[in-house]
Amino acid sequence: MKKSLFQRVRDVVLADIHNALDEQEKKNPIALLNQYLRDGEREAQKIEKLIERHKMLKTNFFRELEQARYMAKKRKHQAEVAGQAGEAALEARAVQEAEYYEGQANRLEGMYTKTIEQTEELQHRLSEMKNKLKEMHAKRMELMARENVAHVNRRINDTMHKISEGNPFLRFEEIEEHMRDIEQRINEGYERDTFDLKIAKLEKQLKEKESVHQ
Repeated sequence: MKKSLFQRVRDVVLADIHNALDEQEKKNPIALLNQYLRDGEREAQKIEKLIERHKMLKTNFFRELEQARYMAKKRKHQAEVAGQAGEAALEARAVQEAEYYEGQANRLEGMYTKTIEQTEELQHRLSEMKNKLKEMHAKRMELMARENVAHVNRRINDTMHKISEGNPFLRFEEIEEHMRDIEQRINEGYERDTFDLKIAKLEKQLKEKESVHQ
C-alpha cells in the first residue's frame, strides 16, 4: 500500500525533527539533560499530587467502611429487637438492610485494601523516579565538570600554541634578543656621548692652558 503525499511529507518532517534533536544532543548534551530534568521534576510534582489524591480516597474508603460496618451491626441489633417484639415487617426490613450494609462493607474493605496497596506501589515508584532524577543531577554535574575541564585545557593549549608558534613578538627568546639589541644601542649611544664629552673637556682644558701662557 503506497503512502499518500501527506504521509510522505509527515515522515520527512518527523525525520528532520528527530535528526535535529539528535544533533542537538550531540552538540549540547548538558542543555538536553537540563530539559529532561525540568520535565522530570514537573512530572514528579504532578505525580505527588495524584498520590495525595489517592491517599484522600483511601481515607474516604476507610470512613465509608467504618460507617457500613456500624450500620450493619446496628441493623442486626434492630432485627433482634423487632423479632423479640413480634414485629415481623420491621425485623425483615432490618435484616435486609443489615445484609446490604454487610455487602457494602465487604466491597469497601476490598477497595480500601486495594487503595492501600496502590498507594504504597505509587509511592515506591515515585521514590524510584526521584532517585533517577538525583542520578541525572549527579550526571549533569559530572558532565559540567568534564566540560569545564575540556574548556580550560583547550584554552591552555591555545595559549601554549600561541606562545610557541604564534606571533613572533610573543616568543620569549626573540623578546630577549630584541631587548639585548635595545640595551646595546643605548650603551653604544652612552659611550659615544661620554667619549665626546671627555674630548670636549680636554679640548677646553688645553685652550685654557694656552691662554694662560700667552
